[in-house]
Amino acid sequence: MFSIPAERVLETVLRSGYEGPAETGGDGSARYLANDGAAALAVGSAALFASVRRRAAAATRRGD
Repeated sequence: MFSIPAERVLETVLRSGYEGPAETGGDGSARYLANDGAAALAVGSAALFASVRRRAAAATRRGD
């Protein structure tokens, strides 16, 4: 594997007229979609945790 000095990479990027990442045409709603997905995951995991805990408590009461 070879490596390129950072100074050379920076020089090449600056010389090429790099203007930042390409625009994809998104409208900025991805942040809200990610937040909604995280909220759904949190609710689902809380429900799963509660059901497992409830089953374990019921098994303890029955003597399983």
